[in-house]
Amino acid sequence: MQQNVGLHFTTAIVSTTAILMMVSLPSAWAVQPTHEHAEHSALVLNEGRKWATDLPLRTGMERIRALIAAPPALGLAANIRGQVDFLILNCELAPQADAALHVLLADILEAAAVLQEDAASAPGRARISQSLMRYGEYFDHPGWYVDEMRGPADIANRFQVELAEKLQTAMKSGGPVQAVTVCKDAAPAIASRLSRESGWQVKRVGTRVRNSLTGLPDDWEQLQLADFAERLSAGEPANEIAEFNATVGPRGRTERYMKAIVMGPQCLACHGPRATQAPALRAALDREYPHDAATGYAAGELRGAFSLQRIVLSSASTARAGVER
Repeated sequence: MQQNVGLHFTTAIVSTTAILMMVSLPSAWAVQPTHEHAEHSALVLNEGRKWATDLPLRTGMERIRALIAAPPALGLAANIRGQVDFLILNCELAPQADAALHVLLADILEAAAVLQEDAASAPGRARISQSLMRYGEYFDHPGWYVDEMRGPADIANRFQVELAEKLQTAMKSGGPVQAVTVCKDAAPAIASRLSRESGWQVKRVGTRVRNSLTGLPDDWEQLQLADFAERLSAGEPANEIAEFNATVGPRGRTERYMKAIVMGPQCLACHGPRATQAPALRAALDREYPHDAATGYAAGELRGAFSLQRIVLSSASTARAGVER
């Protein structure tokens, strides 16, 4: 047993050194199309089975996946490299699994060098997505999805951007009272339009709700919100906190996606302590939301989540539907 531990330690040191050397090389070298890693032969299965994973590995890879699923942002490459550093420092895998992982991390770091120059680089983002897909092929990570997250993540981001733009306009024109009216009307309208356009059921849910008709989370959403709160408390960046889940039932495959909504300073006017709200604002909230419970939040606190769901019908269900029509 002691011999295996020593071998793991030695392998990790050698692999880590190679990766750290690669990071120090200029990005032009990292993206040479003819360059191939000598270690690629190490990317093999464990006698036909996927390699076991530990919690740090799953955590770090989920964070990289969330970074790529989010819209391009400044600091993307640095955040990806930070997650690679986290993996190197915290993962404790079997020696052969460790060697396979470092092959994937080398690819991810080379792609991060491209994203350093342009966070929206399609080749750079595609290369990391490919590495994430290969990770799922070689490592046993329950609930691991890559391509499936892109569609709902994009819809949630569109919802967030469109609603924020409307609220900012309302705040400039009429202050928080006007924003209450816009949020009441605009948010459901945006959700409805995105649902029609995408085939996903699109909505928002809250840890405390303003409108119980549309904002109450179901059992699965409550579990995710509790997990999101723990992840946020542990220091995970808010824009990386998301979850995708798929289950297969009699009708077909049910896919669900959630992305955290975290309180910003601009949200406190309507969602902060009731005692700090102006009388006109409180009157507007009482009028529009007589059972309002979505107050008392602090900046940086989890407010809720964008929640998306769809059912991809099985071929049998599709055939039955055709016969019934």
